[in-house]
Amino acid sequence: YPGTSDHGLVVTAYTGNGWHGATPDQLADYTGRGTRIDGAPLAWISAPDDPISAGYWPERAGSMITFGGTSGASPHVAGVAALLFEQDPSRTAASVKQAIADGAVADAVTGAVPNERWGHGRLRAH
Repeated sequence: YPGTSDHGLVVTAYTGNGWHGATPDQLADYTGRGTRIDGAPLAWISAPDDPISAGYWPERAGSMITFGGTSGASPHVAGVAALLFEQDPSRTAASVKQAIADGAVADAVTGAVPNERWGHGRLRAH
């Protein structure tokens, strides 16, 4: 499991629009949480898993492919990292990681962060 590596960044997924009956603003039931075998927290940050229209079906005019889950949440984090590097190309990977963690939203839903469910909180690009 890549998320259990010492340098892995586990992105948990939360729902934003209730797709397929999910409760908005809650961790997806399939997303990782808890601790590694050595007791270190697993979750680093949480990002939206809402389906993303990442492509289309050529044989179906006007239709889109939905893409979500933790596989859909992780690109949100990568996108924020790219924006931070664009803003200041001299940043280090560690400073980008810290900026993302520092900018995460902690609220009544996440509770005090960091924690084993939300990591540092909900991703915020602002």
